[in-house]
Amino acid sequence: MVDCCYFEHCTAPLCPLDKASLKRATWFPDEPICRRRDIPGWVKKQKELRKRPPKNSGGLSVAAILNMKQRHNSGKADKKRIQLTGF
Repeated sequence: MVDCCYFEHCTAPLCPLDKASLKRATWFPDEPICRRRDIPGWVKKQKELRKRPPKNSGGLSVAAILNMKQRHNSGKADKKRIQLTGF
């Protein structure tokens, strides 16, 4: 038995409890995300990507999600650099 109250009715294409889905499935930013409380880091990145989806990205595998860099951190650094070089 799977220890997740959402498992039977969940429509998230990537499930931390379904190892087969992690090998074959892809996820698009407009698709559902795992709702469990104890989630792995890649699910947290999915939530970040949903807020700011990458441009022209097709489906993302777990490996692709893990390799994505946080865009909002690099944006702040670029903004500071622009402010400093703007003088």
